[in-house]
Amino acid sequence: MWDQWRNDRLRDERITFNANNRVFSKYFIPIHSKMLVYVLGSVQQLQGVYEVTGDYRYSGDPRFNVELPVRLLLDKEIGLATSDIKRHISSFNPSTQGISYQAISKRIFDKLLSDLKNK
Repeated sequence: MWDQWRNDRLRDERITFNANNRVFSKYFIPIHSKMLVYVLGSVQQLQGVYEVTGDYRYSGDPRFNVELPVRLLLDKEIGLATSDIKRHISSFNPSTQGISYQAISKRIFDKLLSDLKNK
């Protein structure tokens, strides 16, 4: 997510993508899937968890024209740093341009979720 994520008044209910983004074109994200929220920019932390509540739909925004309905399940203002995440996913590199989604196993998800809850 972008580093102004906390200022988005709709962040509890949707995340947006550009239809040209490979996440939108490559991945089907099933309803009830869980998503970890890594905030980019000046934050550089894993700070939340979403549950997907619906299918992709068009948002009406010309730049971020696709949205995915979600419900925010966990929101931590102080989250996991990149180094914390790399203990579980050594290849994690959020500064790689264009990386906005990385599929992980349930086992890794559960470890990161536990670390985040205990932060």
